[in-house]
Amino acid sequence: RSVTHQSDRKRERFSLAGELSPEGGSEFFDQLEGQIYLQDSKQESVNLQDRSDNNVKRRRDISFQTRIAGLELEGSRLIELDRSSHALRLGIEISRSDVESNYLKTDTLQDGSVNLDDRKSMAPSEADRLGIFLIDEISLGVEEAWVLTPSFRFDHYSVTPLEDQSFQSNTSGVGFNPVEYENTILGSPSVSLLRRWTPEINFYLSYSHGIRNPSAEELNGFFEHPPTDSSTSAFIINANPNLKEETSDSFEFGTQGRFSSGIYEFSFFKNYYDGFIELAKQPSPGVVDLYSNENLGKVEIHGIEFSWDWESSPKQKKDHALEAGISASWSRGRRTDQGKSPLNSVEPWKSVAYLGWRGTEESWGSRITATYIGAKAQSEIDQTAGEPPPIDGSLVLDLVAWHKFDDHWEFRGGLNNLTDQRYFLWSSARRGGGHSGSSTEERNRQPGINGFVGLNFKF
Repeated sequence: RSVTHQSDRKRERFSLAGELSPEGGSEFFDQLEGQIYLQDSKQESVNLQDRSDNNVKRRRDISFQTRIAGLELEGSRLIELDRSSHALRLGIEISRSDVESNYLKTDTLQDGSVNLDDRKSMAPSEADRLGIFLIDEISLGVEEAWVLTPSFRFDHYSVTPLEDQSFQSNTSGVGFNPVEYENTILGSPSVSLLRRWTPEINFYLSYSHGIRNPSAEELNGFFEHPPTDSSTSAFIINANPNLKEETSDSFEFGTQGRFSSGIYEFSFFKNYYDGFIELAKQPSPGVVDLYSNENLGKVEIHGIEFSWDWESSPKQKKDHALEAGISASWSRGRRTDQGKSPLNSVEPWKSVAYLGWRGTEESWGSRITATYIGAKAQSEIDQTAGEPPPIDGSLVLDLVAWHKFDDHWEFRGGLNNLTDQRYFLWSSARRGGGHSGSSTEERNRQPGINGFVGLNFKF
């Protein structure tokens, strides 16, 4: 008869950073920087249903929480030679993440009794990461017009599921046992070459080898949403304990410019992936929309990114100023191991433009932003497994204003979607099958006009 939904996101972070710069440097470094941090982030949602069947009221409490503790250290040293200089950086990053998800369903029946159903669908896990990197920024020539930067990074990553009786009870029917994971591909080199064309403009070319490890929830997490009525399907995301590392070889060419009145950036990229990880629709019997993360195989993605920002007076002068800018991104992806079918996870092209004003000392300001997202056309969707239909493009206007009372306190407020545009995001619409009849049903629509206020404190 009625449904209400409330969601809440929280993030608490504590960090302690330090810097050591011995006069004249030391034998090993000119500067040493370090940071320790603790972070707790949690997303909670409560879904309340006033029903007409025997379950008069149904409440779903779903949460996902990640607690991270980490240490970062980086030492740098500058070595001057006759025809070149080397800016060396050596660093280490260590972190442990505790990941947990909970799902409690509470039904209140007509006779007043209450049924509790703990539907925890992810094994609580510990994820450990160790990263060591070395970067050498080599400036060549008398005027250092060329900069060659080779680097290498070593990563070790592991996921260890913890015993949990509730999760084991919920997955015993399908015979699933959570798995441990440890990466096997360790090194990722990269190199870039930059040419300073003028003091304001440069051009660059880069290559990097990347690694993406599967997350704890992709390996050992399930998600299930039952059908909302007789016309919809159950929506299930299955865990995939057989996921492997995704590797990539990325090439990029671009130019950057920095002037007294603004900056611009333009780049073209081409990425080649092996074992690309994507949430893909699976063949399934009965009335079920079944998805799972899988290694697709070989994938290519190419695209263009551009941005330009302008201000009538530089921030250093601390005068009032008019601000304007525009940015755009476009990309296309395809699988190359199975013909040339399009890659469904690639977003439509997007463009953002803004116009704003800031007061003296940046004490106050306002900005209006227009975001245009292109349509996801039929030709850009692989319908092999029954993906949702295309979505139309959208133009959304947002307005924000702020005022700084002093160096510590700032008030912000704004209105989003000023024209109450009815629009959809492909990233959420393509997963909407189990929650509604198609990708463009109301359940997948983005919020209409909405507002926010906030008070920030910095110390």
